[in-house]
Amino acid sequence: MLKSGTHYALNHLPVAVFTVDAGGRITSWNDIATLITGFEAEDVVGELCIFLKICPECEKTCELRRLIREPAAESAGDREIKFIAKDGSERWALKSLRPLRGEGGNVLGAVECIVDITPLKRREEELYRHVRLLDSLCVYAGLLDAEGRLVFANAPPVEGLGYAYHEVIGRRFWECGWFAADAGLARRVKDGVMRALHGETVTFEADVFAKDGSRVPIILNMKPPRTAEIEALKGVEKIEGVVVEGILIRDLRAVRQRLREVEELYRVLAEKTPVGVYLHRGGRFEYVNERCTEMLGYSREELLNMNFWETSLEEEQDFVREVGLKRLRGELDATYVEHRLVRKDGKVVWVGAYSQRVVLGGKPAVLGTIIDITERKEAELALKASEEKFKSIFNSQIDGIVISDENGILLDINDRIVEVTGFGREEFVGKSFWELKALTEESKRKVAEMLPRRIRGEEFPPYEVELVTKDGRIIPFEIHGSRITYDGKPAALAVFRDISERKSAEAAIREAKERYETLFEESPDGLAIVEPDNTISMANKESARMLGYSKEEIVGSPWMRFVPKEEAERILEHYRRKKRDPSYEPPTHYEVTLVRKDGSRLIADMKIIQVFEGKTLLALRDITERKKLEEELKERLEELEKFYRVTVHRELRMIELKKRIKELEEELKLLKEGAESTA
Repeated sequence: MLKSGTHYALNHLPVAVFTVDAGGRITSWNDIATLITGFEAEDVVGELCIFLKICPECEKTCELRRLIREPAAESAGDREIKFIAKDGSERWALKSLRPLRGEGGNVLGAVECIVDITPLKRREEELYRHVRLLDSLCVYAGLLDAEGRLVFANAPPVEGLGYAYHEVIGRRFWECGWFAADAGLARRVKDGVMRALHGETVTFEADVFAKDGSRVPIILNMKPPRTAEIEALKGVEKIEGVVVEGILIRDLRAVRQRLREVEELYRVLAEKTPVGVYLHRGGRFEYVNERCTEMLGYSREELLNMNFWETSLEEEQDFVREVGLKRLRGELDATYVEHRLVRKDGKVVWVGAYSQRVVLGGKPAVLGTIIDITERKEAELALKASEEKFKSIFNSQIDGIVISDENGILLDINDRIVEVTGFGREEFVGKSFWELKALTEESKRKVAEMLPRRIRGEEFPPYEVELVTKDGRIIPFEIHGSRITYDGKPAALAVFRDISERKSAEAAIREAKERYETLFEESPDGLAIVEPDNTISMANKESARMLGYSKEEIVGSPWMRFVPKEEAERILEHYRRKKRDPSYEPPTHYEVTLVRKDGSRLIADMKIIQVFEGKTLLALRDITERKKLEEELKERLEELEKFYRVTVHRELRMIELKKRIKELEEELKLLKEGAESTA
């Protein structure tokens, strides 16, 4: 309830009020502030104070920063500032700041008030311009109040005739030194003043007195200030008094000549200026200069027969007409707008138009200037397209991208950062690295160390940080960075590359390497890695056992050291042949003799396997015992062969004997049968 009440009160104050915290960010912004600056609350609340961007003086001398640095100091009070409103117009304001202090006196923020004094400053400038103009003319000019006292006089009648201002200002006009020495002239002047106070215009010739007593002939004119020109000016209060003018008779001809010269000068300036100049009173153009005809392709006569809005692009004509008529009625101040005109040949031209309300011949009119800004607009459109293209590329990157200033404040992030972390964009932009929930504390320390070096332009390798997602997961990232210029100021661009897969791959590689090293070391066969130059770069403990050397003694030695020369040459010859004839495939298995450190020898089965990058794996298996068994088996086989041959010979002899016995038995049987038949 308190918050809503405060908000209501803030928005109904007659002045612009806003509050900022100690970091310079706007925390509240009332409707009058929006009315004066054009910026809505949603444009500025939560952002750094908008006046640091739109007011050069505020950026150079920020009162809040001074009070934070010097807590005991007092506020500087009210000051006038000039700033650029959201619509591009230049405005003035009276600005004051009151610090909000904590119990210890430290500054927690501030309440700032601004009062729009733009109309006052413009009238003030107009008044100063008129005063300077009056002082530069030979015309005597003054203003009397309702009692005929002189309240203003320009320099010629005062300083030019030898008087001091205190001698005339505040005195009744007819009692001033210009007339007092001649009673008749003083009465005539008094009569003219009284008549002018009643609405008449009184003009007559008179010889006025200089301070040294000499007389100066002038034409004196006295009239009431409520002329048609004054009445046409809105917002001017009713003035009671008399306007006094005096022209030196001897200088009148020179003045008229000078006026003709000035008119000619203004005509030449208007016609030859590179800026288009026009005048209208709510309908047709009443004046267009030569540049207007060049820009629009119409003749002067054609333009003077057209309404001022008819040269605009069709969809913008209603807007141009409405703005022009409001300005004619005095409802709009002089402003600058950009819109499109259509030339006679149909080509569209972008123009920057500045127009203001003037009074000519007692009637209001709109005087405007136009500048061809087509090239600039096309450049802006090209820049906008380029920015959109950049933004598209920026947001479509697979890597997260962060841009920060030299203080660690994040200026921009791409969509990838939001996707990966789950945090909203508003939880990054405008905040410092140290405030982010999406970085681990250790990562914040790394960034704090590396960011100043990056801003200084130092080059260094990528480094690793950890991002914390909104749901609490921790993801490793690698930061690649560079120094850039952003909005004209040094900044750092950081590319966040997700290395989760790489980390997993590295872990898998480490695990595979450990398994490989274990398998290599614990293999029952002797294993050795041979480099392309035939030197051994790795050896396991079994190979060391087989050779009788330590692994350190084996590594760095050529493998041929451990094999008799003739056997090594036999193997190497196969690989020389391979070089000569790429189609030749060398054997992969060899039976070799290994020469141990103690000179003893053993027989091994050697398998040669090509692995990677020209490296070769030698797999050695001790077959000495097997070879002995083979020799013993061979001898037994030879003995069996001999025995076999003897046994077979005996068997053959028995078969022949049995056959012969059988033959004899057959012959005996035949003999018996023959004997019986004979008997």
